[in-house]
Amino acid sequence: MKRSNKPFSKEFINKIINRDLKKQAKKIGIEITNSYYTSGAYDWLLCFTANNIREAKSLVEEINKIYEEFVSESYLLQNMFSVVSQGVTNPEIKKLEDFFKI
Repeated sequence: MKRSNKPFSKEFINKIINRDLKKQAKKIGIEITNSYYTSGAYDWLLCFTANNIREAKSLVEEINKIYEEFVSESYLLQNMFSVVSQGVTNPEIKKLEDFFKI
């Protein structure tokens, strides 16, 4: 997500600290696994598991509702294949070849 130019309010910061989004995500069957405040082209990275793309898009709508004033852009990306996770190489890394077959 990319933040808007609006300065963060105390209420906004409290929404993050109180994990308001986690509560909404749980209601639609989504587990937030990682959340990072970043520096660079984008300002926040949120990782989560969802049963399907519809649930994932529902979470994006919740983000738009909860943080509407403070988020100017958000992108939904799907993890297709893990090469390394938490420093551990995927034991089925050879299956990556399947993603690049022509």
